[in-house]
Amino acid sequence: MSNQNFNKKTEKIRQNIIKMSDDVRFSFEEVEKALEDKNPEVLGRVSDYLKDSKELNRSIEDSAVGCLALYGPEATELRRLIAFMKISSNLDKTSEMLIKFSKRILPFMDTHYFKLPMYKDLIELFKCSVLTIKLQNEACRADGDFDYLRCLNRTKSEETRSDELFSLMYKDIVISNYKEEMYIRASIEIFNAGRRVERSADLAVETIDLLRYAKSGAR
Repeated sequence: MSNQNFNKKTEKIRQNIIKMSDDVRFSFEEVEKALEDKNPEVLGRVSDYLKDSKELNRSIEDSAVGCLALYGPEATELRRLIAFMKISSNLDKTSEMLIKFSKRILPFMDTHYFKLPMYKDLIELFKCSVLTIKLQNEACRADGDFDYLRCLNRTKSEETRSDELFSLMYKDIVISNYKEEMYIRASIEIFNAGRRVERSADLAVETIDLLRYAKSGAR
């Protein structure tokens, strides 16, 4: 196995993963600000922010499969390549979920809906998920000595909180007593949008666990 060529290819894969993670973090932070500022224009640009996601994911998968076929890597590098493919897939899924979230919530970025408890709950849930995305980005960018276990535990803590906030959104639907159809529909759509946000926190936990696995073999 040509170590030099193999290392160049795996470093390129790593850089593409960092690019995907950077784009995800930027997009989540932009949407967070848009929700707080009640700015619908930003939500319409999310797909542009994440336009490279699918191509990067395909490139990472193709490169990793190529490395497996050409170089027959040993156990440590094999583990790393498999983890890279799964991480790339997770980041692409997270990108897709944020795009779908933005499209779903866009029709309700209106003064009629900002007063709903569900909208306020959604902002809190989104903030919590953004914290997991930031931790994920920190782990993806890490090089050398990095405490993946500590990062993983912090992310799990935020993910647990996101579960609790999502449950609160469900309770809001149960106890709400809206008579107008527009508010009933808005609450359901906002709740379903929140489901995608909550899932992104789950994927962040899984991604950091995979990064830890790629580094040490521990899970």
